Amino acid sequence: IAKAIPPGVLNVIDVRDAAQAHINAVRIGKKGQRYILGGSNYSIEEAAAIFANIAGVKPPLLTLPTWLMDAYIRAGDKLPFVPFAHDHVRAYKHWQGYNVEKAHKELDLKSRFLEETVRDSLKWFRNQGIS
Repeated sequence: IAKAIPPGVLNVIDVRDAAQAHINAVRIGKKGQRYILGGSNYSIEEAAAIFANIAGVKPPLLTLPTWLMDAYIRAGDKLPFVPFAHDHVRAYKHWQGYNVEKAHKELDLKSRFLEETVRDSLKWFRNQGIS
């Protein structure tokens, strides 16, 4: 697991829940409506700690300061050989949680907790010989 993580918030939904919500959208969704499918909102620090705890590894030691993130983006703009997609990192200031209440109400979206998703995902990867 990473030693440092970026700042920000993210919303995590289990693919099984997203798939069920798509089915429900066809069956019971309101025509012409749009829905944000999501689970719970987590700080990246909180999500990384959950991943680390379940995987049995140490969580990241620090959250990267925004000035360092910005410097990395500028370096990536000027130096194309800089590893990792600086264009993806550029969006970190826009990472946010989402309000998924409408999907919960109108599509009967039931989102699993991140802990269950991580446990099941790790089990699947191990069963595939990927660890």
